[in-house]
Amino acid sequence: MKKLLLILLIVTNVAFGQTFNIINFGAVGDSITLNTVAIQKAIDSCNASGGGTVLIPQGIFLCGTIRMKSNVTLNIDSGGTLKGSGTLAHYPTITPQLRTFTDQYVQRSLIYAENVSNIAFQGKGKVNGNGLAGVFVNSSNRVFGFRIFSCTNVRYENLTLQNSAFWMMHNCNIDTLNIRNITITNHCFGNQDGINIDACRNVLVENCDVDANNDPIVMKGTSLNWCRDVVVRNCTLATYSRAIKIGTETHGWFKNIHVHDCVVKKSTRGPLSLDAKCGINLSIVDGGSMEDVLIENISFESVTTPITIRLGNQGRKHDPSAPTPSVGFVKNIHLKNITATASSNITSTITGIPSYRAENIWLENVQLT
Repeated sequence: MKKLLLILLIVTNVAFGQTFNIINFGAVGDSITLNTVAIQKAIDSCNASGGGTVLIPQGIFLCGTIRMKSNVTLNIDSGGTLKGSGTLAHYPTITPQLRTFTDQYVQRSLIYAENVSNIAFQGKGKVNGNGLAGVFVNSSNRVFGFRIFSCTNVRYENLTLQNSAFWMMHNCNIDTLNIRNITITNHCFGNQDGINIDACRNVLVENCDVDANNDPIVMKGTSLNWCRDVVVRNCTLATYSRAIKIGTETHGWFKNIHVHDCVVKKSTRGPLSLDAKCGINLSIVDGGSMEDVLIENISFESVTTPITIRLGNQGRKHDPSAPTPSVGFVKNIHLKNITATASSNITSTITGIPSYRAENIWLENVQLT
């Protein structure tokens, strides 16, 4: 595991070339002017020059969908905000080449990338998805904050991310993903996840503060690809839903997951004071598999149900043309040094289905009140 982390830290801090200030491409930071074309020109120019940094300076820069290119770092300066437009037409539908269960979801995003490498999102500034705008009340109109598909070497660092109309970030089929020192507040109309890690490999998430009305950190398998070699550490989480989660869509395979030294608290940035529905939720229900998961040194201030581990069979297809999945498996799960106070009498559970059992589940120093 130490070798994995060293590789992540070296690869994801590569720097490139010159700086391209979006002001020089006609952007205006007045929170009114639509800057999509200007920002995209800066990204395209940066990529064409061999790579570098696209700078979003002080100001509030309104835009629709922008598309990242290889070897580009998007740097949002202190006092700078990239703000999503409140007009749905400014977010074109983009369906990724990789077929996944998320084909059934919205296909719009503020920031999009596919089949590129060496991209980063960093700085002391903000990305505000403007998810409370009235156009997003209808669930079919919602927009991802970041949607990054089938890329290599992706980094998020130091930014403050707010108010996505859907999941804040959907990272899907990425090899080498580094998310560090990110603050996320995502409370809009529903389905506001924080960090989605979907079929990614070689992942490090550390020192993040996520307060979301849905899952703050969740690993998914919306395709038949692997989600493996993932480390989540030193994070503070708050949610009305499930705090540390592997599941909902589990068509793929999960292996070598280590979550440690995290704290789950009540939301202080959302509109309600509710406990998390579940503290640790690990489930395989769509024919995938889960093995070699270690979750340790976790404290929960108050949750409805501290622990749920489940092997089920919903039989959902990741793609309509795919065969119906068979029952998967859950095995080699180790929960260690877990402290939680449950706010209800709903018990924690470890369950399988007839003829299919969860296997080798270890509970060590788990204190549930």
